[in-house]
Amino acid sequence: MSASRPLRLLIADDDPLVTFCLRAQLTNLGHQVVAEAADGQEAVSLARQLHPDVILMDIKMPNMDGLEASKQIDQDGLCPIILLSAYSGADLVQKARSLSVQAYLVKPVDGRDLEPAIELAVDRFRQVKRLQHETTYLRKMRNAQSALRKATEYLVANFHCSPHQAQEWVQQEARAKRAGLYEVARAIVGGKTVSYHYDVPI
Repeated sequence: MSASRPLRLLIADDDPLVTFCLRAQLTNLGHQVVAEAADGQEAVSLARQLHPDVILMDIKMPNMDGLEASKQIDQDGLCPIILLSAYSGADLVQKARSLSVQAYLVKPVDGRDLEPAIELAVDRFRQVKRLQHETTYLRKMRNAQSALRKATEYLVANFHCSPHQAQEWVQQEARAKRAGLYEVARAIVGGKTVSYHYDVPI
């Protein structure tokens, strides 16, 4: 995702004039407004349906405010959010920071500030996603290493093979079953598999 290309945006604001102005500004920047929401609940629903690239979200809206809507959208990991407010108080900024909101603009929005805010929001969202993927990958690697170590200890104790032979067997079993080392190792430790295609290589 990059703001250097035309983006699909959702505007969530209960003020029709603000929505009209934002739509015109975004269109002039070459972006597409795919939908408009007049309250937070509608914003969440439209975000889940349409998966826009960026959402411009007013804080003060009926039924569900922009902060709660942003929280729900962020939990789904859908897209970057730019919060809009007529106020720039420290308390609102702090609340915005407590969420994974990528940018914050004060209304009325100056068209010169809009494109940099979109660029920033897209970049920050991409960085967060990359960090999340890296964290998930590292966690899976740690879990796999732990499971493999336990499976190796189990095979060494029960089949009197060397650690190297035990690890080779786990790898062969994973290939034979077309499964991951983590799943095979966990099954071995749980006693769910040692009905083998072949003997432990001793």
